[in-house]
Amino acid sequence: MFRTWKIAGAIATIVLCAAAGGLYHMTRVLRINEAIVDAYINKEDSYQQYKRIILRSVLFNTGLWREWECSEETSVSITMGRVRGRQKEAVITVRCRKGKSVVALYEKRNGNFVYSSIVNKFADLQDIQIMPLRDQGSSLIVVRERSGFGTLEEITSISAYVWDNRQFAEVLNINESYKAYYSKPSDDWIRVSERSDIIWEDSDAPVIRVLMRQNYALGKSTNRKGHPNESEFEIIRSRSIMEEYVWSGEWMHFILFEGTDLQSGEPVAVIEDLSESPLGLFEQLNKETGKYRIKNLDGIIEVVDKERIMPSIEIKRTRQI
Repeated sequence: MFRTWKIAGAIATIVLCAAAGGLYHMTRVLRINEAIVDAYINKEDSYQQYKRIILRSVLFNTGLWREWECSEETSVSITMGRVRGRQKEAVITVRCRKGKSVVALYEKRNGNFVYSSIVNKFADLQDIQIMPLRDQGSSLIVVRERSGFGTLEEITSISAYVWDNRQFAEVLNINESYKAYYSKPSDDWIRVSERSDIIWEDSDAPVIRVLMRQNYALGKSTNRKGHPNESEFEIIRSRSIMEEYVWSGEWMHFILFEGTDLQSGEPVAVIEDLSESPLGLFEQLNKETGKYRIKNLDGIIEVVDKERIMPSIEIKRTRQI
């Protein structure tokens, strides 16, 4: 029996040691020493070693360490800022070579940067900035992303994220450029495109002014694979739209205007006019003409008919060319 106790004790010791080792590993992955972050930002000695430590922490904490295969070519960047209105935090961006990117927030605590939350995953992240929200005492994380569907769709978009209700929420998404191709049964092609001039007014409550230049064009098939060359498209219709997005601390979102939902009688914020999509130039492609995207008091976002919303102020409208 004494021997049985010894075996049982040995097993218990092994289990405890394994648990302690696992806890130690978890703790090391969960947090990154402040000195490592500073050394990596300043590209000091052992730069590549620090990069591996930071990369391992981000992929593990965001749940992507098994899903993503990141190589030595993976890019890791760190931007410091007061994202949640406290002390400076680390916004860490990981870009894998397969066009997969992730952004995570780490907060400073007792000489370490401790994982706090994922901001979002992105297809092909091009740029990231931290923009102040002075009336909130915090900041926005603003990103530029490329996405699309092969050679048939190319999108470059600007999106912004804010800390709200213990997580990051997307509060803006606008196209900087958009181009898509659609084939018709007659073997002709449709091209829908948009380019936007975006002006960010950095005030206590930021204002974003967007001038969207849109057109749709037709092109004849030349019996080649894929869509015709750009020179083979003829513009059929074009328009320009001027839009203004204003930050609202009350709605925690960039909004176009406030209004009343005639169905519920409740106030709402209109955050997007879906008829202003470039697909609106060709009605057969746009199924959401005459609709708004709104945010309700409970934070729920939905798409509704324009007739359901009574604006609380007079609003400017589209200028067509």
